[in-house]
Amino acid sequence: ALPKGDYNRLDSFKMSRSGRSIGTSLVSAIASASMSCVSVVGFITFWRGLTDIIFSLIGDGLISYTAAVTFEFASGSLYASKLSMPYSALLTGFSLGFSGLSAICQAHSFTSKCSLSSKKLIFGKLLQGILCAIFSLAAYFVVF
Repeated sequence: ALPKGDYNRLDSFKMSRSGRSIGTSLVSAIASASMSCVSVVGFITFWRGLTDIIFSLIGDGLISYTAAVTFEFASGSLYASKLSMPYSALLTGFSLGFSGLSAICQAHSFTSKCSLSSKKLIFGKLLQGILCAIFSLAAYFVVF
């Protein structure tokens, strides 16, 4: 049986644990999700912009492609695909494993309230990137 009350008003129905109305909780959840999306887009835009600055200063080449792979996963993989093999396999493998500083910053922004070490996260992603690069290069030589 439902408790007595005015069910025509959304804010009169209280959640049992928090004591907040469903409307207040929904608005809070949407605001939090929106800020998370803005944060993610901000990181991507920052690191992509930095990549574009490096390209404008250095130009196309292995150094700028390596910087692109290190900064941002999607654009880094795109730039790495422009290189000749086996460099393309090496940088694309690293990009897949490391995921870029943009993704690492995104992960850290969500886990910063926990007791997770950002040094361990960066070291682990760097190790993962190196291993993926080695395996990608080995797979390239096995297949081709």
